[in-house]
Amino acid sequence: RVIFAVATMDNVVIFDTENLTPTVLLSGMHCAAITDLAWSHDGLKLVMSSYDGFCSVATFEPGELGTPYPLQDLPDHIRQVLNPAAAFDDPPAVSASRE
Repeated sequence: RVIFAVATMDNVVIFDTENLTPTVLLSGMHCAAITDLAWSHDGLKLVMSSYDGFCSVATFEPGELGTPYPLQDLPDHIRQVLNPAAAFDDPPAVSASRE
């Protein structure tokens, strides 16, 4: 199950891949178009920015949207996208010599 948010010009719609209809509809929060969305690492907050110069935060209760998938259980290629710092956990061995 995956929860994802989609921004339209004046709405934010949260979908669940197990349902055909939106799980959450956020509207009327800004006076101009929505410009960006970002989830907090714990999945409990969704930050929205707008051309009106303001940001809004939608806060969810633990378990309201489901349980976050543990980062360490994700495949490496997905974990590195979600947590770019993880790409540096095991830096490749590099050797150099001066001759």
